[in-house]
Amino acid sequence: MRTIRREVALAGKGIHTGEPCELVLRPAPGAGIVFRRSDRPGSPAIPLAPDTFRLGGRCSMVEAEGTSVSTVEHLLSVFFVLGVTDVEAALEGPELPAAGGSAAAYLALVEDAGLVETGRSNPPLVPAVPFTIEEGGASVSVLPLPGRLEVEYLLDLSPFGLGAERVEYEITPSAFAEKIAPARTFVPAPLVEKLRAAGFGKGADPSNTFVPGDPSFPERFPAEAAAHKVLDLLGDLCPLGRPLHARIEAKGSGHSLNHRLLRKLLEER
Repeated sequence: MRTIRREVALAGKGIHTGEPCELVLRPAPGAGIVFRRSDRPGSPAIPLAPDTFRLGGRCSMVEAEGTSVSTVEHLLSVFFVLGVTDVEAALEGPELPAAGGSAAAYLALVEDAGLVETGRSNPPLVPAVPFTIEEGGASVSVLPLPGRLEVEYLLDLSPFGLGAERVEYEITPSAFAEKIAPARTFVPAPLVEKLRAAGFGKGADPSNTFVPGDPSFPERFPAEAAAHKVLDLLGDLCPLGRPLHARIEAKGSGHSLNHRLLRKLLEER
């Protein structure tokens, strides 16, 4: 189990709210992962836990006693992959910074802070039996795989006039840094105006979001959209509170199915 060595900060704007925000990460040995709204009276804290981790609008969020922090999944993907289990994330604002729409800036931030072992053990979870969860046309299958975590993701963009993307990774810190963390948020072109009309993406721009198939919002590397789906999945697994040793095969899954997967895995914790 790990915390960070020193305090670090990152400022920006929320990708959905468009509001200015500043994140400060602080060492917190033994405290777990705790979000704190420094801009609210009394600076209320929200521990990351199964009962505070919830679906938000186009994101994952933490919420307790009327206080919330949204779009936490990119930061949590870094914590999950690097094994960070004890840290305070203090925030001025309702949403984490867009930070390029990926996890790369958060990874750099945590690496700059440095990691420290807490001295407590954190054995991995190995699912007892294979299982599959389905939702609409999407699915997630999980198989026990002692010793490592593998993720395969298939993203079908044919409903938007594009092809399919497939990625497969063994989840290690180096693979995450090189192939997953840089993958930005994406929105298929037919959904852009619909989502804006619904109040999403107020802070989205070409620096943090891309539109598959639109040359004015180009992808930075092949299968960037599928890689971002894996990023979101890893972040949504962070509330497990421990490493996961399994093979995950996902087809078209998003936050809703990820949260169902998390609840299923928590039954075995």
